[in-house]
Amino acid sequence: VRPASIDEAEQLLIAPGAEVLELERIRLLDGVPVALERNRLALALAPDLPKGDFAANSLYDALRAAGSAPARSDYVLQAISADAVQAEALEVEVAAPLLMASARTFTETGRPVELSCSVYRGDRYRFRTTLFQAG
Repeated sequence: VRPASIDEAEQLLIAPGAEVLELERIRLLDGVPVALERNRLALALAPDLPKGDFAANSLYDALRAAGSAPARSDYVLQAISADAVQAEALEVEVAAPLLMASARTFTETGRPVELSCSVYRGDRYRFRTTLFQAG
């Protein structure tokens, strides 16, 4: 738990310095690190989040239980090269290809609830989706 930066506060619609939970996790597949995740959440919307065990439990389940269920995200994907921190965490070489997904997630009422950034190993991860025409 730490104070929100000005940029985070602006994106989460909270006051600069308001409390946010910053959660960093390394995701494993068969013991191999495949993703590095960083989530930032406004504590005012879910004050009990710091008590959660997110190694074993779902962050989104905890948000639902707090009445701040995620409903939609603005999501951006881009290719990047691993920096030294990412390379060490994901056990790849510096400058190895990674896929970065950044998201701003909202509740059903349109309230921002989460900022996230996930970095995936290019050699161990594939992004797959289905596209359809709305309306």
